[in-house]
Amino acid sequence: DRDRLASVLDIVPTVLGPLGVRPRPEVGGLDLLHTVPLPGRPRTLYFRSSPQRNPILAARTPTWKMISWPSQRVQLLFDLASDPGEHHNLVGERPLVYAGLGLRTRHHMSSRPAAQLEGEAVEMTEEAEEALKALGYLN
Repeated sequence: DRDRLASVLDIVPTVLGPLGVRPRPEVGGLDLLHTVPLPGRPRTLYFRSSPQRNPILAARTPTWKMISWPSQRVQLLFDLASDPGEHHNLVGERPLVYAGLGLRTRHHMSSRPAAQLEGEAVEMTEEAEEALKALGYLN
């Protein structure tokens, strides 16, 4: 299913599903082989970087990608259907979509156990930083 959103969190449940093993709930993710998408309810993926270091919030639906980096005053919104290369920031044109995704993201993050949200801090390589700058995510 190429149109279905998937997350790295889905790997463990998807691999264990055919073995009849259910991971602990805090593992998160979906068994993509056995979870049927709900009609009319597209999946939304959420991301939050470590809150100690310039936190970034993001949400991804089949149509929209929202990125918020408050400490850098960065607000990005892309319509992935018409702009898959993410060249046109639509925050100014679609502020309600941006605000709605931001609210959903903050609500989702506040309802998750810390174990699902926090990971080890990873230092960004110069190569990765340059790549993000080239894509317009960093100044």
